Amino acid sequence: MDTSTLGKGDIVEAIAHLSESLRIFRMKQGLDSLDASYQLFLYHLGRIYGKKAEYEKSLSCFNESLRIRRVSLPSNHGVVVDTERFVEAIKRKVDSLNN
Repeated sequence: MDTSTLGKGDIVEAIAHLSESLRIFRMKQGLDSLDASYQLFLYHLGRIYGKKAEYEKSLSCFNESLRIRRVSLPSNHGVVVDTERFVEAIKRKVDSLNN
């Protein structure tokens, strides 16, 4: 999902769809699922929340996605490294807003 081209209405709709997908997935699979699609929902939701400057929600999604990715993939895998970069970028934004 390329979030760079999402308009405001698209972002609201994407959050609604991803949130509903997560809710259904959690009902069926449980909160401790390590399923690849679950972490992907979280990853994309984190990117969208970051685009909306909802950094705490973004960090929460990225951290959960990263937790799952670290369990199932080597630490030097591209998606793990990519997610770590997003987490650090969001943390820097939060720090700059707090200073």
